Amino acid sequence: MGIVLSIETEIMSFEVEGECDWMTAELEDGTVLAIKPYIGQIARVGYDPNTGVPIYAVGTGFQLRYISVQKRNHVFPELVKAKISGECPWINVKIDDGSILKVKPNIVSIVRIGVDPAGVPQYMIQIQAAIQVQKIPKELIKKPAHKTMMHT
Repeated sequence: MGIVLSIETEIMSFEVEGECDWMTAELEDGTVLAIKPYIGQIARVGYDPNTGVPIYAVGTGFQLRYISVQKRNHVFPELVKAKISGECPWINVKIDDGSILKVKPNIVSIVRIGVDPAGVPQYMIQIQAAIQVQKIPKELIKKPAHKTMMHT
């Protein structure tokens, strides 16, 4: 049985302990970017039907600086290979419901999507967050939706 997501997503308030450093992405097209991911939003999106434990989703964002730019007249949208220097550490997140998560934003892909009027390439950067649950208050754990049966 899979995870059941609730129709009612609850946006959570949270505090972050720590942050990502700037990472450098050297792209195959010659552009060098500085990228700093951050945690922008956390939502409780449902409960695991087997354990009753809440499930959280993490929304990430990033700050971006161009370090070196190779201007172009026209480009086709494409995934670009990137050499990433640096990585984001695990960040402690305290949610207002008493839960504690560790979150690690990771750069998953960089896609060149076009150029602006000055010829500066534009990129779409995808960041995903790995999540580790550190603490869930007992009062947040719901009765499992069904019992897991063991086969022998």
